[in-house]
Amino acid sequence: MLDGEYFEDIYEAMGAISKKKLKSALERLKSMALYEDDIALQEEAVRTIRRICGRKALDILRFLKTTNHKELIDYILKYGVDA
Repeated sequence: MLDGEYFEDIYEAMGAISKKKLKSALERLKSMALYEDDIALQEEAVRTIRRICGRKALDILRFLKTTNHKELIDYILKYGVDA
């Protein structure tokens, strides 16, 4: 569903991934954070990665912090995922 054409489906998929903490989705979420055209979807992908937690998720967040996502990641880490 992450590759769906409707934003509602994509957000729903990210919510399910967050709840189940699906580490198998991390690479796809990383790709979305880097290359998705819609900024809101990029940001939600970063938040979803943070919700999944774990070593691989943190490694991805560290990498994303070296990109244009630094401010968002710093904000999320300071105020929480849903801020």
